[in-house]
Amino acid sequence: MRILHKLLLATVLPCLLIWMVGLYATSVSQNSLQEAIKATSLARARAVMDEIDRVVQVRMTGWKAVSRSDLVQDSLTESNLEFLQRDNAPALIAERDKLWQANSDQSVELVRELMGNRLARDLNRRLTKLNESSSYLVFGEVFITNCFGANVAQTNRTSDYRQDDELWWQQAVAEGEFVSDVQFDDSANILSVDICLRIDDDDGNLLGVMKAVMNIQEVLSVIDSRAQSYRDGERLLMLSKTGSIIHVGNRPQRTTVQGENYFEEIRVSKESPNATLNPTNPLTNEKLLCAFALSQGYGDFAGLGWVVVDERRESLVFGPVIQLRRRITWISIVATLSAFLVGGVIALSLSRRIRRLTEATDAIGRGEFETKVDVSSSDEIAMLGIHFNRMGNQLSRVNRELVIARDEADAANKAKSAFLANMSHEIRTPMNGIIGMGELLSQTDLSTEQNDYLNLIRQSSEALLRLLNDILDFSKVEAGKLELEEIDFSLRDCIGQAGQAISVRAADKALEMICRIAPDVPDLLIGDPGRLRQIVTNIAGNAIKFTAEGEIVIDVRQESRNVDEVTLAISIADTGIGIPLDKQEKVFDAFGQADASTTRRFGGTGLGLAISSQLVEMMGGKIWLESEPGKGTTFHFTVKLVASNKAPREKAELSSLKDKRVLIVDDNHTNLRILEEMFAVWGMDPVTVDSPLEGLERLTGAASSGAPFDLVVSDFMMPGMDGFEFVSRIRRTDAIDETKVIIVSSSIRAGHSLRCQELGVQRYMAKPVVYSDLLNTLLTIFGSEPPLASLSETSLAPDSRLNILLAEDGLVNQKVAVGLLEKRGHKVDVAVDGQKAVEAWEAGAYSLILMDVQMPVMDGFQATSVIREKERATGQHIPIIAMTAGAMKGDREKCLESGMDDYVSKPVKPDELFKAIEQTWARFDNTGPSI
Repeated sequence: MRILHKLLLATVLPCLLIWMVGLYATSVSQNSLQEAIKATSLARARAVMDEIDRVVQVRMTGWKAVSRSDLVQDSLTESNLEFLQRDNAPALIAERDKLWQANSDQSVELVRELMGNRLARDLNRRLTKLNESSSYLVFGEVFITNCFGANVAQTNRTSDYRQDDELWWQQAVAEGEFVSDVQFDDSANILSVDICLRIDDDDGNLLGVMKAVMNIQEVLSVIDSRAQSYRDGERLLMLSKTGSIIHVGNRPQRTTVQGENYFEEIRVSKESPNATLNPTNPLTNEKLLCAFALSQGYGDFAGLGWVVVDERRESLVFGPVIQLRRRITWISIVATLSAFLVGGVIALSLSRRIRRLTEATDAIGRGEFETKVDVSSSDEIAMLGIHFNRMGNQLSRVNRELVIARDEADAANKAKSAFLANMSHEIRTPMNGIIGMGELLSQTDLSTEQNDYLNLIRQSSEALLRLLNDILDFSKVEAGKLELEEIDFSLRDCIGQAGQAISVRAADKALEMICRIAPDVPDLLIGDPGRLRQIVTNIAGNAIKFTAEGEIVIDVRQESRNVDEVTLAISIADTGIGIPLDKQEKVFDAFGQADASTTRRFGGTGLGLAISSQLVEMMGGKIWLESEPGKGTTFHFTVKLVASNKAPREKAELSSLKDKRVLIVDDNHTNLRILEEMFAVWGMDPVTVDSPLEGLERLTGAASSGAPFDLVVSDFMMPGMDGFEFVSRIRRTDAIDETKVIIVSSSIRAGHSLRCQELGVQRYMAKPVVYSDLLNTLLTIFGSEPPLASLSETSLAPDSRLNILLAEDGLVNQKVAVGLLEKRGHKVDVAVDGQKAVEAWEAGAYSLILMDVQMPVMDGFQATSVIREKERATGQHIPIIAMTAGAMKGDREKCLESGMDDYVSKPVKPDELFKAIEQTWARFDNTGPSI
């Protein structure tokens, strides 16, 4: 082959290749652009449809609220009762309907009565307020019928008195709500829809039906508002469920227009609510791009079946791409013909320029976004270079924006961390006072009732502190870095304390709080009792919130067990409102709510169940729920714990309880079962009755037979006769007046303790009773000292009594720390800021310094730095322990890095404080002064 042919071939083939690449690129660009525009059109149509759904849902929600008002409920109940008392209600309704159609005085009187009664006046007032707030008539008329279909109240005269034969009435009764398709109201000259709602009583029985005629001008305004940004060749339409055109954006229209041609080739449904179509305009033969969005409802509103159509001319949308394709085609033809004339030159030129593009592309790939291609001509390669440069500019801009976004995200994260740290400090400071003063109070002489109250305060404070820690650790939950403790604990005390912590809330709603642990479940386990208590408290707290009456039952069973591991199955059941099936999975999401609307009845962050779900998973278990709306919900979860090797309570300690006869009186059979199981485990002989009268009969009968009961355990709140009256009758009966009595109550009130003393009651306890508290009470009653202490308590006896300097600016925190330390035997001096702490250290002789971090004048870090700097000259080292409300991740490390020797977070736990003091003191030579 001659060189000329090779040159021509070498030049022609690249031209042909460029031609093909250009055509392919424009084809791909057109397809990509078409998909992007379709997505944009669908998004615009969906946004408009969602806004329309929200408008209608807001109006429906307003009328639903009206339908649940006392006036509507009472009026319908009264009307239904009137017809029920009639021998032949249908005949009466038919007679009144016939009279309604006549223009007689009686019909006028009947109309006047239904338009002038109290309910009708209330409806008129509501319509007036709604219509006054708008420049147009929002609602034309509203009327309400009873369960027989007869009118009860109305704002305007209706065409019929009887409505139960109307389709809208029947569908509202069957479906709960019904919204008609759009229709033209000749009398009002408006387009409207009928909002029809079924009205039920508290038991779900049909009371009647409400119908409100709504002007859809508010909906049309949404279309017009969005259509203002549309250009010529673009339209925004709304179609009815039958395909009729209801409205075209910013165009006047009073009646619906048939538009079934939109539905000839496409259908939208609940399963496929969005679609796109490329129909042809029959008038202009021009191709269109249409996006359809079906109404899907909003909140509890099911939707209208309307369709929003975003319509554009394809020539407007794809004009630039079509023009580019034509230009590339002509330029490629010219380039191919010219290649035969300038073969070699063009080949070399193309080679150089393509190489430059390749190099620039490679540079862009390496992140050199400022790379540019020199453009010195105006052919296709030059255009490619121009677009390449534009792409580089865009990538450079996007990269800068990403850097800025990253920096802003880092700043926001730091701000969040700072906020959490500040919130933690501000909350922990008063919490330190509450818990610390509670600890000091517990070391004073208190009555049994006062001890019970103090225990509830301490448990509630610890629960609040745990909640604060959960909020602060939520970032750890998201990152999967939450850690669990592994300590010995009593399962029965843990569950009982969780129940008691929320029992006051349950008592405020007159709910029964019940905790049952199967007898075969081991009591001593190894795990994280605080996290387990948190899971139970979160779920049971939710149960209380969503339960109006009935009971909350916490049930613990042993699912499986091997040598070292116990799997517990825990369920928490309520008798509340229940959770719909389609909302059940959502409740375990962070910040999720079964009802997320702004009108929901129950608040909450939605964080508790999300954290509980994570904790259950970390404990090797799973969580799920079973629920039926209106009947209640049961949450189930499993956890895996390690069996403790600590020995349980010796049988000798329980010998004083052996075969003691106990009469248990409670109207709740679940409570009876739980107490019966507990007493049986301890070797006692329990007998259960569910009424005080039967209890009196059993007591007197047992006494007369020579086998009296040794103890009575009675509920306080029982129908017919409460616990105090029951005990009073026992004390007035000679044969049983010396019987020992324990009263348990789900509602402890002021004055109850004094009444118990007057009646000679041995113990007054809160429900659900804590296992160890009840056992210790029984051992005390029957003459055996209860030696078992809480597994979480430790005894740390220091080797020396120290002279301690406390740097703390808070008065309450000063009193707490001084009280705890002095009761331990230490001598304490107080400095109210960091500067005074440095001065006191220089002037005095101290064994150790407890240093707060956030203080005026000079903070703890600065004070520590000054002390350490001055110690370099002397070679001495005084132990410094941070005692701060800073409990965020990294606070401990920051304190140690500043020169402090240990760290204790507020609220201060005495055992942790004493342990830190003694361990820190032991690490040094103990050359400091002691007392």
